[in-house]
Amino acid sequence: MSESFTVSGTLTVRTFAKGLFSALAHDLELRATSLSGTATRTGEAWSATLELKVEGLRVAGVLRRGKLHQDVLSAGDRADIERKIREDVFAPATVIRAIVEGTKDSPKVRFEFTSGRSGNTSPRCRVRFESDTSVHVSTVVSMKSLGLTEVKGPLGAFSLKDEVEVEVDVVLAPSAAG
Repeated sequence: MSESFTVSGTLTVRTFAKGLFSALAHDLELRATSLSGTATRTGEAWSATLELKVEGLRVAGVLRRGKLHQDVLSAGDRADIERKIREDVFAPATVIRAIVEGTKDSPKVRFEFTSGRSGNTSPRCRVRFESDTSVHVSTVVSMKSLGLTEVKGPLGAFSLKDEVEVEVDVVLAPSAAG
């Protein structure tokens, strides 16, 4: 017997600078709180489709020594980074879709974009059920494997590491049809 759920949640992405002048760049945490979708459970097997609009990704702050600092960037800097994310990194995609399949011990996550690009996550994907209605997924994603544009600073002084950390926290609610 299958159970169906509606899903809402938050996506968190952490990026890290590399290169000769990476100390002058910022490691960033991006967040989107408009994640939505559906999920189905049949026994131990899960499948889910989660979506968010690229325009919903916001700069949460700067990471320093593993801690988030929200007071480092000006409003203009945040707006500039968010514009670059939309126009340079993800364009022409406007929606990011994550397809999750498998069991909590053997999950597979695939990302798709409205531009037609897609890619799989690394085998380091982890799923943790916080409760019957709350799930935490963490993984590492290669930007190159998704066909995303490499992000570089002025004159190539630094760039972002290819692998970014992705965490998804979702809340499951039984759907009316389930």
